Amino acid sequence: AYCIQAAPMATAGGNITWWRDVLQRMLQDVPGCDGAGVDYASLDRKVEEAPVGAGGVLYLPCLSGERCPFADARARGAFVGLSQSTTTGHMCRAVYEGVCYALRSLCQALGLDPAVMAGVLHLVGGCIQSGVLVRILVDVLGCPVHVHRGSRAVGAIGACTIAGMGLGWYVDYEPPTAAEVVVVHPNAASHGHYSKLYRIYEQLYPALKDSFHALAAAQSPCPETSEPQ
Repeated sequence: AYCIQAAPMATAGGNITWWRDVLQRMLQDVPGCDGAGVDYASLDRKVEEAPVGAGGVLYLPCLSGERCPFADARARGAFVGLSQSTTTGHMCRAVYEGVCYALRSLCQALGLDPAVMAGVLHLVGGCIQSGVLVRILVDVLGCPVHVHRGSRAVGAIGACTIAGMGLGWYVDYEPPTAAEVVVVHPNAASHGHYSKLYRIYEQLYPALKDSFHALAAAQSPCPETSEPQ
């Protein structure tokens, strides 16, 4: 018998898509600007302009509630630490870092530590298109990550490989066309700083839980009021 242990995150890369869309809509309201210039590449550039730690801004990536490491449909996203010196770059980086902190919390929930994950953590899918996001994730986790380039269709490749095994086309489950694998190693200084911030990040949801639930209750329809006579 086989068992797959999983720790699903309700909204991962969707946080970055949401933030891109927010910036696009803001720019659409500026005369002479349609917001089309805000794409993932421009977000990456903004993130690179900001320092590690996003200038003291943290982001809780729970736009659609959360499933792990806590289950709460009423949890929501939040920026914490905004100040007059906060820039768009800081906020962009905070979103990226918040997603990576959440992924670290999933590894923690699975009982994994950097020593265990070293050499066995593989990254596939659309997220690898952003070298900036990969770098932040590796530094947040503090262990080497195997990045499989050209693996956006990894699910389809896996399904085809399993079917091929059943038809006798292959002798093992090694994909017939393996993607290029690049091993990215963490920066020790960045990991140390992220670890300090991660301990603060862990406190965000417990501190905001009651507020999230109160806000959800406040969204219930208001009782009808009579028109003034």
